[in-house]
Amino acid sequence: MARRLVMNIRLISSILSVIILGLGFKLFCSYVFAVQECNVSIDPCISHSAQQEITACIKDLTDEHVSAKNIIAQLQQQFPFIKSVSIAYVPCGITDIELAVYKPRVLINNQRVLTCNDKLVDKNVFTNYQNKQLIAIATQSDNQDDAKLTMLKQYCVQLPTSVFDVYDLCYVDDAHAWLHDKKQTSFSILFNDTSMPSEKVLQYCAQIKNDLISRRTFEAKKNKQWIADIRFKNQIVLYSTQGGWQDGSHFFRSNYHIN
Repeated sequence: MARRLVMNIRLISSILSVIILGLGFKLFCSYVFAVQECNVSIDPCISHSAQQEITACIKDLTDEHVSAKNIIAQLQQQFPFIKSVSIAYVPCGITDIELAVYKPRVLINNQRVLTCNDKLVDKNVFTNYQNKQLIAIATQSDNQDDAKLTMLKQYCVQLPTSVFDVYDLCYVDDAHAWLHDKKQTSFSILFNDTSMPSEKVLQYCAQIKNDLISRRTFEAKKNKQWIADIRFKNQIVLYSTQGGWQDGSHFFRSNYHIN
């Protein structure tokens, strides 16, 4: 009886020892691998204010001794433009946190940026210099649904890159997209998703614009907007409007055939 009691005591002692060792090891690991101090490195295309916000979030997480895995998850959830988080740590604290971001792709209405992972973020997330390098698109509505974003991306990919040096792109709907000349503001090109202007068509439009310039048409009729409508097969319809580029009343019409 006494022998069995001794064996039970030894068994209980062994179990307690394992539990204590396990808890101790867990506490040791939580201390060793918890974030104590860190140096944060963020892609320089991110603005100073956004970097401060990210750094403050990391500090809050480290103060709460959140694990590295959870830091990554929470950062990517709160800042959807973050592509990856690399954490290099040594015992008693993380030494470096490096963040890579999805590159900005399009500036919409000079307010929001569409990133390469199809997320819309405030333009202030990125530096002014970075935003100035982006393709700028204007839309009539700030409500950007998935279909519209898909169309905007299609325009950016399919339009010749040189077009954005000369024109500002304005998307209205599937049937109406405009290229407004940056210098000759009275001249615009009208197209849709099935009549994307090629280099050849843009050259024809440039010739039409130059003809109007040589005839001093823009100077003589300053209150009119001249539209080169390329939504027709193998032809460009030129017309003028009195009330702006979306006015439906046409005062002049001429057809140019594309060879």
